[in-house]
Amino acid sequence: MLHGPGSQAGDLNKRYDEKDTSATTAEHENGHSYQYYHPTFVADYIRYLVRQRLTGERNPYEQEADDFSEWKRREKASHK
Repeated sequence: MLHGPGSQAGDLNKRYDEKDTSATTAEHENGHSYQYYHPTFVADYIRYLVRQRLTGERNPYEQEADDFSEWKRREKASHK
């Protein structure tokens, strides 16, 4: 899993849409791990990354990973 400079796995995730969250960076990155199962994920992610840089369009894979991390956080809480 990759983290930005100064980022730690247990840090609160800074959501792509800037909403409040209780999910961690590790939970967000775990969402990307599931995305890797899709055969075209890497190429699609890079394509969206370039589009984001050129047009400011949001990357749907980042939003999906944020949503996954929120779901994962809720699942953990419900099993306590």
